[in-house]
Amino acid sequence: MYPYAKRIFDLLSSIIILILLSPLLLFVAVCIKIDSPGPVFFKQERIGIHKEPFVIYKFRTMHVETPKNVPTAMLLSPEKHITRVGKWIRKMSIDELPQLFNIIKGEMSIIGPRPVITAEAELIRERTKLGTYSILPGVTGLAQINGRDLIGVYEKARLDGEYARKRSFIFDLKILMSTIAYVLKMNDIVEGIMELPDHTEDLPEIRKKILMLGNSEIVIYNFRLELVERLLADGHEVVISSPPGEKIAELVKMGCIHEPVDMDRRGTNPVSEIRLLVHYYKLIKKVQPDIVFSYTIKPNIYGALAARKMGVPYVTNVTGLGSAIENRGLLQRLMIQLYKVSMSKVQTVFFQNEKNRQFFSKHNIAMNKHVLLPGSGVNLKRFNLLNYPSTEQTVDFVFISRIMKEKGIDEYLEAAKQIRKKYPHTRFHIAGFFEEDYENIIEDYAKRNIVQYHGMLSDIRSLLTKTHCTILPSYHEGMSNVLLESAASGRPILASNVHGCIETFDEENSGYSFEPRNTKSLVATIERFLSLSHHEKVKMGLAGRKKMEKEFDRQVIVNNYLQELYKVVEKVLEVQ
Repeated sequence: MYPYAKRIFDLLSSIIILILLSPLLLFVAVCIKIDSPGPVFFKQERIGIHKEPFVIYKFRTMHVETPKNVPTAMLLSPEKHITRVGKWIRKMSIDELPQLFNIIKGEMSIIGPRPVITAEAELIRERTKLGTYSILPGVTGLAQINGRDLIGVYEKARLDGEYARKRSFIFDLKILMSTIAYVLKMNDIVEGIMELPDHTEDLPEIRKKILMLGNSEIVIYNFRLELVERLLADGHEVVISSPPGEKIAELVKMGCIHEPVDMDRRGTNPVSEIRLLVHYYKLIKKVQPDIVFSYTIKPNIYGALAARKMGVPYVTNVTGLGSAIENRGLLQRLMIQLYKVSMSKVQTVFFQNEKNRQFFSKHNIAMNKHVLLPGSGVNLKRFNLLNYPSTEQTVDFVFISRIMKEKGIDEYLEAAKQIRKKYPHTRFHIAGFFEEDYENIIEDYAKRNIVQYHGMLSDIRSLLTKTHCTILPSYHEGMSNVLLESAASGRPILASNVHGCIETFDEENSGYSFEPRNTKSLVATIERFLSLSHHEKVKMGLAGRKKMEKEFDRQVIVNNYLQELYKVVEKVLEVQ
């Protein structure tokens, strides 16, 4: 009975408040327009009842270039993003008033758990366990009057779950009165990452030691640099274990410690595998990290086994399953058992595409520990929108990847040969290092003027500047960073119809898909792209950039890792 009465109260109250406060709302809207360029209202997708997404309305309090899918609490320097008017209306919580329209639409209630964005994966997971998503989210709630920005994820989830169980008219009235008092006092509002309270100043161990494991320093430098920078900026110690490489000096210069490891990334020699496991065990014993972040297959398995043995919290990132898992057989069964054992006590497993996550679920690996990320994300500032080159003289395609069969290099070369013969104005470029023995083949194609080989590039933007489209005929992917970076730069995508590729573009809007291991399908797709006008090609590239801004901002990934680290920090504070 009460839910129906509450809905009537919410609806009538919202309409009355909107009418009474309409002069204030108009005044705030004018101030926002005068203060900074951009729209008056900020719209963002949030998680609502039954975990269904909806669009929330707020007064815009930040500059338009601020990352859109990042919680304010996760911004390193939020004061740089908040406008002058925004600072004032945030303190008074006036920015939340447009949510009255959400209440009228039936998407929210006045009292309820605050709706969060999808990036706040841990809070969503904890709320789900406690049944919080059985009720409408609210403008204010129990967590808002019991610490708001000063409490951790688990405490917020506990309070939200408590409200879902105990909600009543008296309970709602108490929360509403307390909210008014909190707004008047402007309590518990923290912009950006929360500083430690005074009583923890005598806890030097609160600054943590993070061990990052990868099969190449490129895995860390190219795709996790922002995370490393953030961890160092927050005062944590970062130790990176990878084989030696050209980017190690840069990482050390930043303040990281490098622990070299000898690793055959694609080898299956049992002696070498055992040696790697022993190495990780000794490394963790030596470094004594507070948490381990691992990436790529071997560090994920052997690093996890060593961390599990040493009782160290560990978080793995499944960047792809590899051919051993993709192809059925004895090796696949062995890998599944290794994953089951190594992930049995994992804190969280991050996945870069849904297919990989479903594989783990199918085989009951690390159940209830899965979090889906938008790949490794893309640095939207570094990979800014590039001018689209003229197509009057040539149309240039590029393949950027490790050069190996499973990346589809054979199909790319054959397609280049056929297309160049039929369309002489086309050009085909290749960049990347040789993972397999293709040097002589590529050299032969280059001599015949079918392709142009650029070697291993430290910065692919120089090549993207003069190309019109990126092609990746890969057989399987975790989430292709090259496609993310290309789309962010405004380049249309042609890629295999496999998970890890198809997520990076919208079919017929920012790219085209084709069948993997199928040269005929690839050739037909290239011809389809060639039939587009210059304007249509530019439009496709711009659509890809917009998709990256909306779905693949790397700051989302940084925030998820910070949440994992905060779990460890919270445990220390609880003990104290």
